[in-house]
Amino acid sequence: RMGGETSPKLSQSKMMEMQSKPIYLALILHTSVDHLHRQGAGIGVVQRVECAMTGITKSQLIPSQQRKYSFTREKLVVDNVKTAGRAEMLAVVHALGLARATMKRGCPKTAQVQRVNVFSDSLKAVQTINYHLKHGLESLDGVKSTNDGSMIKRVVTKVRELSRLGLEVAVAMSDGKDKAEAKARTIARQKGRKACKSRHRLRLAHANLVKSQQETAGDREACDLASRPKIHDRPNTTPVIVG
Repeated sequence: RMGGETSPKLSQSKMMEMQSKPIYLALILHTSVDHLHRQGAGIGVVQRVECAMTGITKSQLIPSQQRKYSFTREKLVVDNVKTAGRAEMLAVVHALGLARATMKRGCPKTAQVQRVNVFSDSLKAVQTINYHLKHGLESLDGVKSTNDGSMIKRVVTKVRELSRLGLEVAVAMSDGKDKAEAKARTIARQKGRKACKSRHRLRLAHANLVKSQQETAGDREACDLASRPKIHDRPNTTPVIVG
């Protein structure tokens, strides 16, 4: 190298090195739950992709995706989400499943997924999940509810599946700043309302039936009162004492 000139070979090798070096990505998944006790629930999951180093969105490499789930009253029992806590954990399970599906489809040759971050609205769910991730499945022995333990086990298993692929997996609390979080919340609310719609109609029908029965009973009572003879129309049955 002389006079500040750059060797063409060196410049070309650097360019090839830069081109061969992959862009490290992070899958960001936001979950939200709209749960109405014993009525229904909705779950929304939104996944976007960003550069693991800069945080800049890279949707041109892996497009953003959404998942929507609706649970009627009957499905709450079948899918083990009768409580809001279990619904929050199921949302995390679905988010981890979406991340796994994304990995199966593969990434562009110029990119490589390095980590997966799942965000939840529920602080309690995040704390519970992280506790059992830290202490392992053996810690489930201390969980009183069998149904709760089953759901926690599903989360831990999904996290381990992704970890075996060499990914860093984290479950954290949402901070309310990401647009994807707001989108997930909107989806959950829409699906939750749809799930509860039939129950709402049933409640209205029941309320109308009760009201109708009360009105009918009131009409009958009024009719009975009207049909009874008035006091002055009744025959005098008072005994007459003759002296």
